[in-house]
Amino acid sequence: MRMLKKTVFFAVILVIASIALKLWFVFTYGRGQEVLSYLSDSGYEITGNLLKGEGYNMTYLSSKPLYSFRPPLYPLFLFVIFSFFGKNILLLRVIYIGIVTFIAYFTYLIGKRVFNNTVGAIASLAVLFYPPLIFYVVWTGPEAISTLILTATVFLIVSTSGWSNLKLVFLGLMFSLLMYSQSNLAGLAPILIVYSILTLKKERWKKAAIILFSTALFLSPWIARNFIIHKKLVFTSGTGLAFASANNPDVLSKGSGDYYYAPFITEAQSLSELERDRYLMRKGLEFIARSPLEYAKLSMLRFWRIWRPYFQLVDDGRNLFRKRDQIILFCIETPLLLFFLLGILFAHKKKEKKLWLFYAIFAYFTIAGTLMRAKVSYRFLYSPLIIVIASFGLIESYRRVKALRNKNA
Repeated sequence: MRMLKKTVFFAVILVIASIALKLWFVFTYGRGQEVLSYLSDSGYEITGNLLKGEGYNMTYLSSKPLYSFRPPLYPLFLFVIFSFFGKNILLLRVIYIGIVTFIAYFTYLIGKRVFNNTVGAIASLAVLFYPPLIFYVVWTGPEAISTLILTATVFLIVSTSGWSNLKLVFLGLMFSLLMYSQSNLAGLAPILIVYSILTLKKERWKKAAIILFSTALFLSPWIARNFIIHKKLVFTSGTGLAFASANNPDVLSKGSGDYYYAPFITEAQSLSELERDRYLMRKGLEFIARSPLEYAKLSMLRFWRIWRPYFQLVDDGRNLFRKRDQIILFCIETPLLLFFLLGILFAHKKKEKKLWLFYAIFAYFTIAGTLMRAKVSYRFLYSPLIIVIASFGLIESYRRVKALRNKNA
């Protein structure tokens, strides 16, 4: 009992210390000319229009309103906060501290469920003090919200055995929130749905129907709205821009290697929303057919950007990060990825079947990012899962080295 009290006491102290560190970061780096805020993005434009009573729309690189460009969770999240408290960025960042703390909590639950309590504790501690998560408290973008939803959903999936019908409905809600959070997660949700159904044992098809129906039910308001506007079934109209901006002749020569808004993108701004989306998707495919070698170079570069031993959190031309920041990230990410690989190796030998869910998530982001577009923040979304496996690799490495020393003693 005394040991448990000590453990809880130290856990509370570490959580408080991590919150204090994030608050210091907010007040130190959240001021001055280098204020890092996502609020200049399209999500904020939609929120501003909602606050003015002009409806859910934006005009990002378009002369006409775009009604379905961004899934609604992030703009509506901002809308609720700003409606009650005004455009209080400091309060928003404090809320993000809470979001990151909950990410650490679900990371603990995942580690405990898949491996053991020690792995969960070390993984959650690492998440609490993980620099990219601290950074996103100031950046206030949708990535932290998406990461929270993804980690919570993964925990629910690995805990599905013996679930009641009500809990399966809640799992459907989480799948819909995942799709509502970011466009790139709309493709991941079906994979997670299939995996969760395959893990069900008793009354699989009945429970599968509950999951699918509840997911469709929670998605129906957005899809019905888009159908009324466009007279077609549409989830998002932003795929074409993302694809074309990352796959055009100017990405390597004029862009950052991530994306470049080529002239044909701005020339398409007079088209209607769905026409523009189809046109830009077609232009990206034409580039691939016309320049397969250049596309291969872009794909290899994107693969490297996804899995390199550091990742630049934001790349918007403002050169926000100094060399020191990249060195710090490199010193953290390199051992993290090494223990991540060791964790995969050790877990494979132990035949940890629940890790196939992790592998499916890693494969989705790697394949989609390599072939279409690798945003610099995409690895951030599944970094808690990387940390869980890396924590297992660290503990297992220590155990094996200790056993080897005792054997040779």
